[in-house]
Amino acid sequence: SQEILKTVKETCESAVKPLAHVAKFGAKEVRTFIFDIDRLPEFPSEGIRTHAAHQTVFDQIAAIKGPVVYVFEIISAHSSETVRAAARSYDGKGLRAMPAFRKDSKIDYTSRVLYVGKVKVKSGFLARVIQHLGFWSAEKTQGMQLCHYARGLDLKLALTVLEFEADMADLLPLLEKAVASQLKPLLGKHQ
Repeated sequence: SQEILKTVKETCESAVKPLAHVAKFGAKEVRTFIFDIDRLPEFPSEGIRTHAAHQTVFDQIAAIKGPVVYVFEIISAHSSETVRAAARSYDGKGLRAMPAFRKDSKIDYTSRVLYVGKVKVKSGFLARVIQHLGFWSAEKTQGMQLCHYARGLDLKLALTVLEFEADMADLLPLLEKAVASQLKPLLGKHQ
């Protein structure tokens, strides 16, 4: 049992260093991208990454290589109830995998945050954004599927990305949960 305790102490000590660095200096980089859902191409689209309205954004997102915590926030004039209801109307049709939905009575509709997530791997963030927009080829891959129900709403979203050094990768679940607890997203497991 002493060996186990020693391992736990060493693990906690190694976790403190990157957390202390972030507490003092913040994320390595913070970027915000704007998505106008009505300007996305029609689904299906092989060229979502090179679509004229968003190619610059996708190129910038592709350049993000560190682990990230990200937040989708409603910036158009829609009520949180309207956006969640649109997502809810699409969920359950068996078409594409959606994030978790909790009971409406448990949702804080004063929140403008639609979703909070994380990506630990270097190459996975661009793919995750494409999944949330609804253009991923695998229907069973969970994402917000925005192009499938939000087109026509004139919905505009800000995607804020906090990129961290590689040593934060294993700590992202803790950080994601803490951020979501404060921001109270309308969709996902953290509701």
